[in-house]
Amino acid sequence: MNNPDNFPISIEDEVRWFVAYRTRHGLSWNALAKETDIPQGTLSQVISGKYTGDMQVQAERLFKFRQKVESQEERSRSALAKPSFIATPTARRLQFLLEIAHMGRITIGATGPGTSKTMAAEDYKASVSSCWMVTMRESNSTLSGLLCAVMKEMGLDSVSGWNRQRSDQIIEHVRGRKGLLIVDEAGFLGLDGLEELRAIHDATGLGIALFANKELLQRIRGGEKSHAYARLNSRISNSHIQDVPSQGDVDVFLDAFDIDDGKVRRLLSSVALSPHNGGLREVKQILESANMLAIADDTAIELSHVEDAVGSRITQHVLRAS
Repeated sequence: MNNPDNFPISIEDEVRWFVAYRTRHGLSWNALAKETDIPQGTLSQVISGKYTGDMQVQAERLFKFRQKVESQEERSRSALAKPSFIATPTARRLQFLLEIAHMGRITIGATGPGTSKTMAAEDYKASVSSCWMVTMRESNSTLSGLLCAVMKEMGLDSVSGWNRQRSDQIIEHVRGRKGLLIVDEAGFLGLDGLEELRAIHDATGLGIALFANKELLQRIRGGEKSHAYARLNSRISNSHIQDVPSQGDVDVFLDAFDIDDGKVRRLLSSVALSPHNGGLREVKQILESANMLAIADDTAIELSHVEDAVGSRITQHVLRAS
């Protein structure tokens, strides 16, 4: 990266590069304004040669944008290639739960981070019809937030302020469709949201698949208020609970990345199988970092690169002795 304050910038070169960038990507002025943080009117005048302000200032802004784009493109070219979906044993088990739910039942996948929940759900949704998927967050965890998210996913116009009407619209939309609703991060939902899903299921036969961590299943089946979840609990036909990836998951995952070195595989397995780590997601991030280090050394990924990548994920604060 070059600081424009200390680097000669050619107005003509930056405008020429930007025109080529716009042509290559086919972007509108509005989209480009958002990407560059340069107002649309200013940007179009700069490129057309009609700008009457300080062109050097605008050239510096284009230069900064160019550096960001070229840096990201370079990282993309050197990124570690992998399949869009890796069918690990756990992912296949979770997709089995989705198949069962799609038959008009309620299932729960309660697994820890990095066990392929979301990827398995996205792959299943992309492969079948009459399947919708919503992801819950802290910000949409209310009953109203849930219904709005479901309606948006189903392409329905949301009625402002009336949960009963929203629920009725969803019911009418899914009735007779033999569909499946996947709710990822379902642990954010409270009793009212989970009961609403149960009621929609009862009214329509809509399959419901709840993906979350094991705390959700414990809350439904063994928590202090488990009696409040009794109706939902009685309708759960299949569930799967798993804290960390299995060794089989790790083996399939590393095979997909063509990692053959035994020492590397053992190190990454220990990371993936350790509780409170990020599972396969953390392994992927480590491999991406190791790949960047290997590119810098102009070699294939070696144990030293992986060890350095693992170490770089731990920030140490060294205090000088007083």
